[in-house]
Amino acid sequence: MQPLVSTSAAAAAIPSPPPPALTLPPPRRRIPPPLTAGALLCNRTGSGHASPRGRRPLPPPAMSHPLSSEPHALEQRAVVVTNKHGEKLVGVLHHTGSSKIVVLCHGFISTKNDSLILDLMAALTKKGISVFRFDFSGNG
Repeated sequence: MQPLVSTSAAAAAIPSPPPPALTLPPPRRRIPPPLTAGALLCNRTGSGHASPRGRRPLPPPAMSHPLSSEPHALEQRAVVVTNKHGEKLVGVLHHTGSSKIVVLCHGFISTKNDSLILDLMAALTKKGISVFRFDFSGNG
């Protein structure tokens, strides 16, 4: 007795299981070493306000007044800026007269007055580089 369907035709009619899915490793991102504080190098605009590369100049500070005159910083000013949520962000500008400025950003649950931030500020201003350090919203 002959089968109704040839074995080769029957094999062709049965779908083969799909090939196993390729498991790709997650994309590798270049992640800098963990820091409790980061720094963003900025350029200064003609208006005298710090401006991150490719961004518009910062608005004039809402309030600023000299805090002290240190030998390595020509001018130290408290700066208060109101963000779009109405929160006042407080920062300190240590202006050395240089056209170079570093913005110091503190880490999680830290403030602009953290010892690491203050040490970085002292080292940079000693080299003649201006520094702006500030507290993120909800910190400080």
